[in-house]
Amino acid sequence: MATKIKLKHDPDTVVIARQSFSSPHGDFKRGQRVRASHEVVAVYPELFAPDGITDDELGTFWDDIVARNEEQEREQREAAQAAFTNAAAGNRVRLEVDVVKCVRDFDAHFNGEPARIVKGSTVTADSELAISYPENWRAA
Repeated sequence: MATKIKLKHDPDTVVIARQSFSSPHGDFKRGQRVRASHEVVAVYPELFAPDGITDDELGTFWDDIVARNEEQEREQREAAQAAFTNAAAGNRVRLEVDVVKCVRDFDAHFNGEPARIVKGSTVTADSELAISYPENWRAA
């Protein structure tokens, strides 16, 4: 994992290029050492890391950009979740279903086919069977 770099380097230190690049200040190769007081370091600090870190730690400046984006996305997700939780807490809903129970066997169409609905069956009060044959149902 790439090391987190600071965007300002102490001008008395030596830094290394995190990747090869060209600029108006010259061409630089990955791992090239320059003094932190060099103008290119002041202009492009994200392209340099402290001298002495390993190649694995060096990474590229993209690592920091990706890490910043991931942090921003995480913060946005957390803020959205907190807003959702707060909104839900202010809108408490109890869900209840009125259920009716069949009091006798009867014949009817169920799922498009003839069927014998047996005593003791239960459905929601707003079901087609309960509405079409109210005489066969009582509150459960």
